[in-house]
Amino acid sequence: MKKREIFLDFTSLLDIIMILLFFFIMFSSMETDAAQEKARYAESNAIAISEEANKKINEAEQLKKEAEEALHSLKEENSNSASHLEGLNEFNKSENLNFVLDISEGNDNYNILLYKGGDELDCISDIIPNKRQNRDLNYMKSKEKQIGELIITSLEENGFSDERTLICNFIYNSNINGTNSVYKIIYNSFDNYIKRKYNNLYVSYIDEGKIRYD
Repeated sequence: MKKREIFLDFTSLLDIIMILLFFFIMFSSMETDAAQEKARYAESNAIAISEEANKKINEAEQLKKEAEEALHSLKEENSNSASHLEGLNEFNKSENLNFVLDISEGNDNYNILLYKGGDELDCISDIIPNKRQNRDLNYMKSKEKQIGELIITSLEENGFSDERTLICNFIYNSNINGTNSVYKIIYNSFDNYIKRKYNNLYVSYIDEGKIRYD
């Protein structure tokens, strides 16, 4: 019996396998691209979400800070309101502070008398500047500072804290010689020194020389 020779032609099968392999590679590449695109999209979303979260956190921190500042201001305002009422009450009962400028005729000295109601608390004395000193700007500024510091010290020593509301009168008589020079010093002392420390200090300036007594 003769052996038959068998010839197997795999050409068509190889073609099919190559085509299948090509499609497999192509679809695998497409899936990889899609997966990478999804990954990039997810990463982009994560970054956006993180940025938005940080923004919200910053906004929340800012709101918290503003709320704390508003609460602090409210407490401070309430405290100031109580102090204002106390100051008004003292003024209504004539128990407020009075600064009285005392200059005797023909005297080169002057006194600033500090009263609370009818009680004298302190006396600050100094020399009335002469005409030459009155024209010396540096001298006048040094006197303004000196008098301001003396009045602040007097207020502190008499128990008036810089948180209190103080409604005061400064009483003087412009008809007495030397008053105008001293008035200028004291007025600037209140404005440039005393009121910077005592923010709730209010001063009325009363010239007795211009008051008519019937």
